[in-house]
Amino acid sequence: MNPKKIKYSDYKLEYLYDDRYDKYFKDYEDLLEFYESNNDNDIPKWVWGCSEYQFKLDIDSALEDAVEQMYEDFDDIVEIEELYKFIKTWNDKQTAKAYYPDYETVILLSGEQEG
Repeated sequence: MNPKKIKYSDYKLEYLYDDRYDKYFKDYEDLLEFYESNNDNDIPKWVWGCSEYQFKLDIDSALEDAVEQMYEDFDDIVEIEELYKFIKTWNDKQTAKAYYPDYETVILLSGEQEG
């Protein structure tokens, strides 16, 4: 694995992941505050970036699960197009996000300064 390396100032997502503490940080200042509050002066020179996942309902998986609970050769779903339109509209309104470590992106912190 050869992760891409980018400067913190060029990083566009909201969270950083520090695997030393297995902790997510909203930004560099949050990371510094955590290290200071733990009396840890060994601030990392780099952390992992994150991947962002938007909360969405996967209607195909939900339908597949529901159909499996029915009888063999079940195909009596009505107004499925209406369901898909509704779920698309509903998904588009969702704002919740989750973040997971992106082990292909290293965020270089060395040389970053507060403020």
